[in-house]
Amino acid sequence: MAYVHSGSSTWRRELVWRVAEVLKKLGTGGVFVDQTLCTWNCDNGLVENISTSEGMVALTRELSELEGPPAIAGEGRNEMCMRYLSFAQAHLFTSWHKNCDKFEELDPAPVNELLYGELCKTIGYANLAGDDPDSNLRIETHHRLGALPTLCGVTPEQIENPTPGVRRILERATDHNPRVRWFCEGGRRKGSGRKGKADARGVFKCDGEVRF
Repeated sequence: MAYVHSGSSTWRRELVWRVAEVLKKLGTGGVFVDQTLCTWNCDNGLVENISTSEGMVALTRELSELEGPPAIAGEGRNEMCMRYLSFAQAHLFTSWHKNCDKFEELDPAPVNELLYGELCKTIGYANLAGDDPDSNLRIETHHRLGALPTLCGVTPEQIENPTPGVRRILERATDHNPRVRWFCEGGRRKGSGRKGKADARGVFKCDGEVRF
């Protein structure tokens, strides 16, 4: 998105067609569109008489009209891109990949969640493995800002034998969606005595059922 002007209908048709083919082939119910926040592209010039912002709205709308329809996720949530997104990555201010100086002293307010949370939910972004104090602080900040429980950069082993930070995220995911069941105690189903395993994608399997 940072390199192609989204106002080009030819480019949008090609991208949407390719996404449709992948969705059909894999049978998945969603697609993530990276860099939907890159609305400053091409010095805000016009292509086919529309701006990059208008083009991004058009692209996410056209994707949302595919058969299904699929859930569309993107990067960044604002009054432009949230219209057709179900989920959007939230960037912590000046702390996109690592915490800025004195990050622990910040007191964020969920203004964006107040404005757009009923239309588009946020998910966390980068360094959310819950394996050190900085990562745990980022997780808690996203939680305060209303983001859905998010893990990023974890291994299957960390899912099977979660740290307190990972366990907290998995339990919050259960609270958000009762259909998601997490059996604690190191990935052991309570009362069963049988240990589950996480596959290469990090999906936790226990007793023949898929569990997180």
